Amino acid sequence: MADERILIIDDSIAIASLLVNEILPLGGYSATAALSGEEGLEIARQVKPDLILCDLEMPDINGLDVLRELQRAGLDIPAIMMTAFGSEAIAAQALRIGVKDYIIKPFTTEEILASVERALAEKRLRKRLESATEGLERYQQALLIVHAISKAAGAGLEPDELLSRIILAAVHGGKAQGGFIGKLDSQTGKLEVLTAANLPTSEGKLIDIQSDKAMASAIDAAQVVERNSQLGQWCYIPLVRQQATIGLMSIVSKHETRPRSMEYLFSALAGFAAIAIENVQLRSELAIAMLQEKPES
Repeated sequence: MADERILIIDDSIAIASLLVNEILPLGGYSATAALSGEEGLEIARQVKPDLILCDLEMPDINGLDVLRELQRAGLDIPAIMMTAFGSEAIAAQALRIGVKDYIIKPFTTEEILASVERALAEKRLRKRLESATEGLERYQQALLIVHAISKAAGAGLEPDELLSRIILAAVHGGKAQGGFIGKLDSQTGKLEVLTAANLPTSEGKLIDIQSDKAMASAIDAAQVVERNSQLGQWCYIPLVRQQATIGLMSIVSKHETRPRSMEYLFSALAGFAAIAIENVQLRSELAIAMLQEKPES
């Protein structure tokens, strides 16, 4: 498809032009041509195409040696070999070094497109498998982080220390640049920074949420809101307890899009942060109530 790059390596200008300008566009593919083995090697190293269609016989270096050289360079690129010689011995050599198909010249448009589609279909499946595996690993890492914070909370860690660990976990686990957790003062409409990581923001700083539309929107709607800035992309996660927003966790990173594992991580950590802040508030209210009930001496 349009985002898949195909490299043609063939010393025949006519064949290279036919593939690049006529046959491959019929399948929705874009391609680049190299008219020698050495040129093909240089382009392959720079571009790292998704597929190579390589002529077997070329004046400077044959197709098998081109592919062997790419393998030695650590480039695992699927390839289709093209040749006017139908030698089974050569075909066997090609298959042993990982060639996906072997096409005899002269070929038809249908043969080329079918061979390209088969080769790329396998590559697409491998990419999907790799992506799924990476996604699973990210979820496992997120679960481990959440489990560690859960144990810390269950062990009776003081709320301020717990909040500090939460923001560090969010920044580290989300591969972010920094972040902070703040408590909302419903009367003044300001956010008091309780803890921060890798940011110049200091504890106790008051932030007017109305000065940041994205921040205000996250608090008012009790929904995650993102915005771009010179620092990177901010993610504002409201801290909600009893259907009321009591604070905000803010994370800034260079990620334009976040995998779902990060969304899960931030959501879970925000839940712990909300409980910690509520815990502080309840302790304060209890202390005030006890003072009021204390009999005068």
